[in-house]
Amino acid sequence: MVCWRLSIAIRALYHKVGESFVPIVLFGGDMKKLLLILSAFSILAIGGDIEDAQNAIHAKEYDKALTILKKAMRKGNPRASFLLGKLYLNGIGIDKEKEKDLLLSQQSSDPGDIDTRSFLGLLYFERKNYQKALYYFKGSAEQGNIISQVYLGEIYQKGTGVQQDYKKAIALYEKAIAQGSSYPEASIHAQNNLAGMYRDGHGVKKDLQKAIELYEKGAKAGNPTSQYLLGTMYDREEGVKRDHEKAMALYQKAAARGLAEAQSMLGTLYEKGVEVKQDYHKALQWYQKAAQQGDAKGFNGLGTLCYTGKGVKQDYAKAAAYYTKAANQGYAKAQTNLGIIYYLGRGVKQDYKKAAQWYQKAAEQQDPQAQHNLGLMYGDGQGVKQDYNKAAKLIRKAAEQGYAPSQLSVGILYYKGEGVKQNKLQAYRYWVMAAQEGDLSAQKNLDMLCLESPWICKQ
Repeated sequence: MVCWRLSIAIRALYHKVGESFVPIVLFGGDMKKLLLILSAFSILAIGGDIEDAQNAIHAKEYDKALTILKKAMRKGNPRASFLLGKLYLNGIGIDKEKEKDLLLSQQSSDPGDIDTRSFLGLLYFERKNYQKALYYFKGSAEQGNIISQVYLGEIYQKGTGVQQDYKKAIALYEKAIAQGSSYPEASIHAQNNLAGMYRDGHGVKKDLQKAIELYEKGAKAGNPTSQYLLGTMYDREEGVKRDHEKAMALYQKAAARGLAEAQSMLGTLYEKGVEVKQDYHKALQWYQKAAQQGDAKGFNGLGTLCYTGKGVKQDYAKAAAYYTKAANQGYAKAQTNLGIIYYLGRGVKQDYKKAAQWYQKAAEQQDPQAQHNLGLMYGDGQGVKQDYNKAAKLIRKAAEQGYAPSQLSVGILYYKGEGVKQNKLQAYRYWVMAAQEGDLSAQKNLDMLCLESPWICKQ
């Protein structure tokens, strides 16, 4: 029988909180961010009610505006519905869900107003009713509504509720970009998405210079998403010479404009001390700004600071609460960290079953630490039914992704011939990979192996 139990010290090393610095490139943006673009729409006043409501909105007299718009909406005024919908979806108004339902019930099955169609598309998209969203977006996009063109492009790019079609997405983005003078913010949103497609080579030949050109246009116009994404290209040395100072300046600009992704990035940089002086208090401040916007990486960062007691008083219970908020959004690293919290019983009651469940969610997203830790749990039968095959498969997957602890473990299995046919050459290869990642145990094992079998180290 394979001896899967490692020493307590080694296991504690694996079940630890922390993440490597990897800039995440996102395209598009969440629903509420795009809805803010709706404020660029020029709403023509139809009747005194709408004009009065618009004046109330500009004066931030929202209660007054809501009262006027509800009355006008019930009279069948589509502009009132559109304005009211903007307020609700930006968090202004009482009984939000009830009013949304009322709003939907007032609409005809085929409203002629293109702005109303666009709004209904957004509303159904938020509710994940993609077929209806697609119907309204198509009708409005064909009539030239730029918001519908952008969102319809994202639907085709992601294949959300439809067959993925990059060519259709590109065509829609190009139409939206062409209308840039009318709705600049929405046009830049399309521009950023198109840049992402050139960056990844989706639907077009990969062209990093074209991606940079598009991001630079948005960045010069002051678009925070463009600034952030251009910064990641400088950080990753994609199409440009690596320049962390430029990247940092771009992150700072985007963060100052309220972009949560940039705020989380700055939090990570200051927490890790990546080419900046390590500063946990600055990390805390940036993570808090991002978390205030509901950003998963911001919550995860706060969780790690509370867990480690860096920049704040150590508080495992708070760490668990922050990780839960991020994990519930599907953020893999937070799911892994929450698995660790439950595995060790820090801030929560120790629960191997819950630990395994959270590791599983993260492992499905190919998080190597989660794969490794879950593999160990399958090997020991902790929180899951003991299964050596699953354990080996998960740990090998993590090793193939360059996760040093897994490479070390797989090397040990080959060296001892536990669960696999003994193969010291394979052990050597895995330990070399782990040592290159900075694993000191792997380096010590290599030194021992080279003394024991010098011929292997001459390969």
